[in-house]
Amino acid sequence: MASRRLLKKVIKSQIADVIDQCYDVITESPKSEEKMNKVIDASVELYDDLIIAVNDYRKADNKSAYFTEIEARLMKEVDALNGKVTIL
Repeated sequence: MASRRLLKKVIKSQIADVIDQCYDVITESPKSEEKMNKVIDASVELYDDLIIAVNDYRKADNKSAYFTEIEARLMKEVDALNGKVTIL
Protein backbone atom coordinates (compact mmCIF):
# COMPACT_ATOMS: atom_id res chain seq x y z
CA MET A 1 0.00 0.00 0.00
CA ALA A 2 1.41 3.35 -0.99
CA SER A 3 0.04 5.49 1.83
CA ARG A 4 -2.26 5.62 4.79
CA ARG A 5 -4.61 7.86 2.85
CA LEU A 6 -4.88 5.37 0.02
CA LEU A 7 -5.43 2.50 2.46
CA LYS A 8 -8.23 4.44 4.13
CA LYS A 9 -9.84 5.05 0.72
CA VAL A 10 -9.63 1.34 -0.13
CA ILE A 11 -11.19 0.42 3.22
CA LYS A 12 -14.02 2.90 2.69
CA SER A 13 -14.62 1.71 -0.86
CA GLN A 14 -14.68 -2.00 0.01
CA ILE A 15 -17.02 -1.51 2.97
CA ALA A 16 -19.30 0.76 0.94
CA ASP A 17 -19.55 -1.93 -1.74
CA VAL A 18 -20.69 -4.50 0.83
CA ILE A 19 -23.27 -2.12 2.26
CA ASP A 20 -24.55 -1.27 -1.23
CA GLN A 21 -24.98 -4.96 -1.97
CA CYS A 22 -26.95 -5.35 1.26
CA TYR A 23 -29.30 -2.55 0.25
CA ASP A 24 -29.73 -4.16 -3.17
CA VAL A 25 -30.71 -7.45 -1.52
CA ILE A 26 -33.15 -5.63 0.76
CA THR A 27 -34.86 -3.97 -2.20
CA GLU A 28 -35.13 -7.30 -4.02
CA SER A 29 -36.22 -9.30 -0.98
CA PRO A 30 -37.67 -7.29 1.91
CA LYS A 31 -37.88 -10.49 3.98
CA SER A 32 -34.10 -10.49 4.34
CA GLU A 33 -33.93 -6.98 5.80
CA GLU A 34 -33.12 -8.13 9.34
CA LYS A 35 -30.27 -10.37 8.17
CA MET A 36 -28.89 -7.67 5.91
CA ASN A 37 -29.01 -5.14 8.74
CA LYS A 38 -26.77 -7.47 10.75
CA VAL A 39 -24.30 -7.62 7.85
CA ILE A 40 -24.40 -3.82 7.58
CA ASP A 41 -23.71 -3.51 11.32
CA ALA A 42 -20.77 -5.92 11.00
CA SER A 43 -19.47 -3.90 8.05
CA VAL A 44 -19.57 -0.67 10.03
CA GLU A 45 -17.80 -2.33 12.95
CA LEU A 46 -15.11 -3.63 10.60
CA TYR A 47 -14.69 -0.17 9.10
CA ASP A 48 -14.27 1.39 12.53
CA ASP A 49 -11.78 -1.28 13.64
CA LEU A 50 -9.66 -0.95 10.51
CA ILE A 51 -9.57 2.84 10.56
CA ILE A 52 -8.51 2.75 14.21
CA ALA A 53 -5.78 0.25 13.30
CA VAL A 54 -4.56 2.46 10.44
CA ASN A 55 -4.43 5.46 12.76
CA ASP A 56 -2.42 3.48 15.34
CA TYR A 57 0.45 2.87 12.90
CA ARG A 58 2.95 4.63 15.13
CA LYS A 59 2.97 1.63 17.49
CA ALA A 60 4.23 -0.70 14.75
CA ASP A 61 7.91 -1.52 14.35
CA ASN A 62 7.65 -2.34 10.65
CA LYS A 63 5.05 0.01 9.19
CA SER A 64 5.00 -1.62 5.77
CA ALA A 65 4.24 -5.05 7.20
CA TYR A 66 1.68 -3.50 9.54
CA PHE A 67 -0.26 -1.92 6.67
CA THR A 68 0.01 -5.11 4.61
CA GLU A 69 -1.50 -7.02 7.52
CA ILE A 70 -4.39 -4.53 7.74
CA GLU A 71 -5.01 -4.83 4.00
CA ALA A 72 -5.01 -8.64 4.22
CA ARG A 73 -7.49 -8.50 7.10
CA LEU A 74 -9.69 -6.16 5.07
CA MET A 75 -9.80 -8.51 2.10
CA LYS A 76 -10.47 -11.56 4.29
CA GLU A 77 -13.27 -9.90 6.24
CA VAL A 78 -14.87 -8.33 3.14
CA ASP A 79 -14.90 -11.72 1.43
CA ALA A 80 -16.64 -13.20 4.47
CA LEU A 81 -19.22 -10.40 4.50
CA ASN A 82 -19.82 -10.77 0.77
CA GLY A 83 -20.40 -14.48 1.34
CA LYS A 84 -23.12 -13.66 3.85
CA VAL A 85 -24.78 -11.32 1.36
CA THR A 86 -24.87 -13.73 -1.57
CA ILE A 87 -26.11 -16.72 0.42
CA LEU A 88 -29.36 -15.03 1.36
